[in-house]
Amino acid sequence: MDINDAIWTQDFVLPQDCRYYVKTVQLTRPDTGQAVPMSYIYVADSHKVPVLITHLQDYVTETLTESDPCTMTAQKRCYYFVQMLNYLFVDHHDHFKINSILQINKDMMQDFFSNYALDILSDNDCRAPEVIWRCVRVCTFTMRRIVLKHGDRMSLKVDDLIAPRKIIDFRGKGMTIYAPNFVAHGGSIPDPLLRDIPLTALDILITQAFIHTRDIVFSICLQLFAGLRPSEACNVRQECSPLGPGIRNTIDSTGHLMPEIDLRQELVLRSDGVYVGGIKKERMQKVYPAFLPAFNAVYEWHKKYLACHSFEKEFAPMFVDFSGKAMTYKRYNDRFKFLVREYFIPELLSSKDREIQQYGELVKEKGLGPHVFRHAFTVQLVLMGVSAAELMYWRGDHSLESAAHYIACKGDLMQQAKQWSSEFTQHIIELGRQGRV
Repeated sequence: MDINDAIWTQDFVLPQDCRYYVKTVQLTRPDTGQAVPMSYIYVADSHKVPVLITHLQDYVTETLTESDPCTMTAQKRCYYFVQMLNYLFVDHHDHFKINSILQINKDMMQDFFSNYALDILSDNDCRAPEVIWRCVRVCTFTMRRIVLKHGDRMSLKVDDLIAPRKIIDFRGKGMTIYAPNFVAHGGSIPDPLLRDIPLTALDILITQAFIHTRDIVFSICLQLFAGLRPSEACNVRQECSPLGPGIRNTIDSTGHLMPEIDLRQELVLRSDGVYVGGIKKERMQKVYPAFLPAFNAVYEWHKKYLACHSFEKEFAPMFVDFSGKAMTYKRYNDRFKFLVREYFIPELLSSKDREIQQYGELVKEKGLGPHVFRHAFTVQLVLMGVSAAELMYWRGDHSLESAAHYIACKGDLMQQAKQWSSEFTQHIIELGRQGRV
């Protein structure tokens, strides 16, 4: 019997010392070269050697109907469902004593959701409510798909999984929606990573990056001067790329050169097919005009850096790791955390400025992620007086929601943040002109 038939029998038993895992690979469309990430669920032993390949990923969803858009990647949805499978079939098998998905009932799912919500993470924090709710949605609607196909052999029914709820829409009218019929409340909400950064601290951070992590300097500037998300920066290609230039120079209405960053589609940028990161909104992204001098200086510096380092010429990615392959978002994030931990925090704490010392203590306590640069970019545009529509354009957003939030907080931002001085941007220009590659 095929394994994917066996999984749907009451007699199926997970092999000893095995767990469910998720694997994501990138396939390439031969006509366009576009990267198509594919995630699948498999069973592997304690060394993560695959034992069985399943088709369970075909059922995984976060929506009620096929027509609803899925906002999470397939990989994230599979991860949520796999956590439930391992909870029921591996970690608590002695308690539940079930072997088949057909034997899962509502109480078992509720037990998983309750424990998932209250679970303490490795950094002593709890999961945020929105993360808990995503997990509940994915597992609930995935099990609904399974019930619709195999329900005649299952104890679970659709009514166990979802229930109608009355809500009031934004026009004040009542409407009925169908939502997961489960309850999951987490512990205390963890403090989010810092996003605000004082100008002096930002100057220190960029200076330290030029010294200690030169491989991510220009990716920082893509976020700081063009508002790219960290994963989007990892998708940028060199101008010489056989896949097409990642940065193109166009002439604007005033006759000046305006670089445009090509984020129109995700492409495979590594020979091993490893996924480098996602593009949230496909587009051609311009650099904000006020930041062009600093951007151009760092870009020219980065070209010199690339000339001294090997890379896969059939892809010519803009950012490369130590193996010469395109840098992934995970690698970028790891390198940034290394920079913060080993150099940025010690530099802040050794400052004679008491406010900078206090900021260093905050960073040490709460952490700092690369999204800080996109946030800083946004704050600067707000302080410059752009409209919500303009801010949405420069940020590369799908909707006005985030831009409107920033504009609504303009009063607070004006009290807390400062516009970048000419000395700050000039310092970056000098670093680009004189920095060691």
